[in-house]
Amino acid sequence: MGFGPGGPRPGGPGFGPGNVIAGILLKAGDQNQDQKASAVEFTDVGKKWFRDWDKDENKSLTNDEVAAGLNDALPPPPNAPQGGRPFAGFGPGNFLGPMLARSADADKDGLVSSEEWDTAFQVWFKEWDKNSDDMLENAEFAAGLNRVFGPPPGPPANRDVPQ
Repeated sequence: MGFGPGGPRPGGPGFGPGNVIAGILLKAGDQNQDQKASAVEFTDVGKKWFRDWDKDENKSLTNDEVAAGLNDALPPPPNAPQGGRPFAGFGPGNFLGPMLARSADADKDGLVSSEEWDTAFQVWFKEWDKNSDDMLENAEFAAGLNRVFGPPPGPPANRDVPQ
């Protein structure tokens, strides 16, 4: 059983959270508005997010800080309550932020240092630029995010279903 047209592997062209948020996050870093992110644009938005999201200014990010930052970076869904913002402590960042933080946390100490964050953005850019044109297009960005976030939840592959 697969995860959409991309099959069972994480980050395939099938469905995943990256497909939903890639365009939004890409736009945040697209300084020249060409619908792509260069390595400089991509790493610059990572640095900006680190500065903005490190609320306690301790030069590291926790899962909660990344979650809150993503919630702020993502627009509210249509017809959302409370003036369009998620309820306090709730939003897509609460699910996606810890995965993003874990992926960037190279030493697995539960905190992402500025060096780990910068390195993660550099590594992600190189890994996600599949056509090696030194630009991330929306599809590459979405597929890369899907690899970081992993496959969407689905039914167990070999579950017996009563008839």
